[in-house]
Amino acid sequence: MEYRFQNVPELLHCRAKDFGHKSFIRQAENEHDLTYAELLDRSNRVAGLLDELGVKREERVAVLLPNSPEFASTVLGAQQLGAVPGPINLLLKAHELEYILNHQESKVLITDSEFFPLLQQIKDRLNHLEKIVELNSRYPHGLIVHPAKSEEIKAFYGISQETVTDPPSKVFKPWAQNRHLGSNRPL
Repeated sequence: MEYRFQNVPELLHCRAKDFGHKSFIRQAENEHDLTYAELLDRSNRVAGLLDELGVKREERVAVLLPNSPEFASTVLGAQQLGAVPGPINLLLKAHELEYILNHQESKVLITDSEFFPLLQQIKDRLNHLEKIVELNSRYPHGLIVHPAKSEEIKAFYGISQETVTDPPSKVFKPWAQNRHLGSNRPL
């Protein structure tokens, strides 16, 4: 059977339906496979979170994460919502990261605490950034949302005014009904 897909989320949804139990990503460090179905679930949750944070279609979402299953689910989740993921090189210096974040005009950055010292150096010069989503397994749902312009340094190190106590209430399906947002080329 030949499939024709309009966008990447549609492709993921179809692959999860057909091959849900099969491995999509192998994590060598813990020998755990992430299946197509798990990746779809994670990307749906990211899309729901971004929606709850007010991200709209065609808005950029900055992604500062190492090559990992979290990176894949974050990029796919942003695409699921119709937002534009903006992956950022992990080797950038503070002034380069500042330029990228300001140029992208992202309101939300998804990262982990490893990059907080770098962000701390530039946080007062980030013109558009409103929220920083920290992915970290020590939190009940694996993440915490920080205000980007907190007066206290502590906000960048796990103490926040806004914590996510429940998983996102909205779970997104691929936007097959919204084909105008995707590419017209088959994958």
